[in-house]
Amino acid sequence: MLIQESDHLCRRQLYRLMKYFILLLLIIRFTGPALAFDPDKPAGHYQIEELCRPDSGQRFPTPLFTFYMGVSLVFINGHNQLNGPSAAGTRYHFRDDLHFPSYRLVPRFNLFIKLSESNRLLFSVYNIQNSANTTLRHDLQFGNLFFPANGEVSARTRLRSALIGYNHVFMNRERGDLGFMIGLSGIHFQNEVRTRNQPELIRKTDSNWLLLPTIGLASGMYIKRDIYVRGIIDYFSMGMKQYDFTIFNFKPTIEFYLYKNLGLALRYHYSYNRISQIPWSNYHGEIKLHSHAFSVVLCYRMLKKKDRINHVY
Repeated sequence: MLIQESDHLCRRQLYRLMKYFILLLLIIRFTGPALAFDPDKPAGHYQIEELCRPDSGQRFPTPLFTFYMGVSLVFINGHNQLNGPSAAGTRYHFRDDLHFPSYRLVPRFNLFIKLSESNRLLFSVYNIQNSANTTLRHDLQFGNLFFPANGEVSARTRLRSALIGYNHVFMNRERGDLGFMIGLSGIHFQNEVRTRNQPELIRKTDSNWLLLPTIGLASGMYIKRDIYVRGIIDYFSMGMKQYDFTIFNFKPTIEFYLYKNLGLALRYHYSYNRISQIPWSNYHGEIKLHSHAFSVVLCYRMLKKKDRINHVY
């Protein structure tokens, strides 16, 4: 019952984030051309003019590439169930049943590459791992192995994810742009349960991978010449008989360039992954992971020489 309520809560959070992102896109759509840059005023001064007026031709440049590297504080939760050949597995909750820590520090890496004014590539990689030693409160059926209640076990889960996406810009304004994204998302998840403090080690490791298409939106807008806001949302869902795949990522970022093209970025990343059965492997069960990641990363942008004049950007 608690797991079903958690599923409903995660779906409500997902829909709420999608509404916030749509609101962000509407703000970019209507305020991007309304905030005009006046080269006769000091740097960072902007003049509010009539809404949706034509572009003045004074555009803020798109970097040739932007590189991010840093760490994330990730709050992760979810559940897992691995069925055996003759018995259904136990659906266990990572925090409530296995007492996983509520947060982890993980490395973060992202890269954006400009191919042309309307075409970009983006790469994203992250690796989340959590583990705990605990005493089972209930019997645990994990695949074809049985772990009795009150037994001491070590449990571990790991999620590796990589995204490569192509972004085509269909709306380009003075301060920002909005584009449609298609890509491939690679996911590798691994779960392990083993006994502790027993003469005979009993261990079960389950490892699986997925390569799924994703679609989404990518947008960005200059607040000032050295402050840039970026937002990315990608999604994929497929339900077919007993198979069910759902992937959702929401990643807003604000970049502060403190010294020329080197700066700091603050990022929030909400991730939701639900996988039920995999037809091309022996995985029979369900795993659901959702996480909130707060990142502080170094960012570096490379601009063309003609774009490095102060009054242009």
